[in-house]
Amino acid sequence: MAFRRVNVPGGGPLDDEPIRLGSHRTEHGPTEYRRKTWLAGAFGDGEGEPEEPGHGRGGSGAARHYFIGKYEVTAMQYAVFTGVCPDPGDPGLEVPATGVSWAEASQFAERYSEWLAANAADRLPFREGAPGFLRLPTEAEWEFAARGGTTVGPSEFAADTFAPPGKLDEYVVHDGNSYRELGVVGALKPNPLGIHDILGNAAELVLDPFRLDAVGRLHGQAGGFVLRGGSYRTRPSDIRTSHRIEHPPVDAHGIRRADTTGFRLVLVAPALPSLRSHRRVSEAWEARQRQSGAPSEERARPRLVEEQADPVEEARALADAASAPEVKRRLRNLAAVIAENVRTRKEERERAAQESLSNAVFAARRLMLDIPIVERWSRLMDRAKDPGRRDRYRERYDADRETYEFNLRYYLDQLTTIGGDYGDVELPRQAEMLKGKYADRGLVHLPPVTDRVLDHLAWTRASGPAAEERIARSLEDMARADGD
Repeated sequence: MAFRRVNVPGGGPLDDEPIRLGSHRTEHGPTEYRRKTWLAGAFGDGEGEPEEPGHGRGGSGAARHYFIGKYEVTAMQYAVFTGVCPDPGDPGLEVPATGVSWAEASQFAERYSEWLAANAADRLPFREGAPGFLRLPTEAEWEFAARGGTTVGPSEFAADTFAPPGKLDEYVVHDGNSYRELGVVGALKPNPLGIHDILGNAAELVLDPFRLDAVGRLHGQAGGFVLRGGSYRTRPSDIRTSHRIEHPPVDAHGIRRADTTGFRLVLVAPALPSLRSHRRVSEAWEARQRQSGAPSEERARPRLVEEQADPVEEARALADAASAPEVKRRLRNLAAVIAENVRTRKEERERAAQESLSNAVFAARRLMLDIPIVERWSRLMDRAKDPGRRDRYRERYDADRETYEFNLRYYLDQLTTIGGDYGDVELPRQAEMLKGKYADRGLVHLPPVTDRVLDHLAWTRASGPAAEERIARSLEDMARADGD
């Protein structure tokens, strides 16, 4: 079974990435409307630096990540662990395993995990001594991977499908091209993460119980299980990454089985694989709790202390000093609400800092492309002997030089604004996350530009307008090195 790595930004024990799942369309609102959730990878948070499958027990651990099946579990793979070993030459077994219940899919994952631990432990990623194991993906894990994860930009991530317009047949087995039969796994093109058939072919079971959408959040009632992505019987117009329907485990005939229902697995690790990990998580939790306003015995105050500058601490102090239980309860709730608002604002500020930095990176890259154009017209103008041709070159030079100077001014303004709005602590962290996203998307020329933008920000903070000439020379050097 082959797996694809799915990177998720964030590295600390309690870091997770806010993501939006679902669709902005309202025609399927009760089941598919946009909602916010959070996601973190199982491996690579610095706790033992796990390796990728088949690469020993080292590894960079540079980004939190998990692994998802490159293909849907096939009928042959399913038969190996549930019945008589099948004939490997039977082409009919290279289609997805279907007609399985949620419990049977989970049991398959358990049996396969047991076999891997006993027979192929050196091929598994480890986290602090605990081997990875297989299970059904959560809805967040499934949809984040289906949309392309960090390998695509925000607009591509939010699109109905990853398939280019007019090319759905090249990526998805659906009712319009399947002849009402399952397709061989991996026969069509994969999504941006290299995952095949995640839309269409067999609809895929996930770990979570089905919940309705309550306008931006999941409703409190949990029903059956969830099927994602549509199947070979889904109409082309209904193929979308947000596609989710309920799959009751039983019906009037007993266990519910359908030849459109299959599954794929994820490779993950325990959330608390060791005592060391438990200590690190506890320390991170306690630090977050101190900021959250949650009641703590250690913070009990028998009397009112001096006025606090921090509104959260002020609400806590008043709660601890209050004698009436109801007043104490309400003040503690107020402290928790204030702390949650502060944390939300902090997350929004971090996203804004990353977006501003990303804009500056693209502005710097634009200048790097402008510079050789201007220099080319300058060289042609100097070498031209014909006056008419020299004048035409001068016109082009003047126009492109004006564009370059406008873009340079815009970039310098961005540096000044970013440097004033954000500190020199939060920007490097956002820069590292940006570089990881650029690498995932194959934009290999942008991480070095990101480092240089940080240099330019430092120069701007230190010297103000006096740094402009130095920044311009730096961009020219980068452009020439890029051209070489």
